Amino acid sequence: LSPHCLPEAPAGKPTALPLARWQSAQGLRVSNVHLGMRQLDGITAQFVQCFDGTRTEAELKQWLVEAQQAGKITFKDNNQPIRDASKIEALIEQLYTASRERFLQQGLLLPGS
Repeated sequence: LSPHCLPEAPAGKPTALPLARWQSAQGLRVSNVHLGMRQLDGITAQFVQCFDGTRTEAELKQWLVEAQQAGKITFKDNNQPIRDASKIEALIEQLYTASRERFLQQGLLLPGS
């Protein structure tokens, strides 16, 4: 697929390829813009589904906060859970930035995301 054939993501709302979101929801490997396939781990597969064009960056980060609070994501230091809220907030920011960058590099996001 040529990126020029793809729709633009809504402004300020990062959007993964619809097929990749569907494949992720089905537990399948996901397709990228180059028609390559990627296997995503559990939490990453759930997170890519949130990139549906309806959520702002702040809402996507909030999803990570809620996943952490629900025990789906655990941050550790020296194999001990981190409980300090300010450290967790910084780690959420880093996780969001790294995930979005990885999705971009892997060709999973629509142009403008």
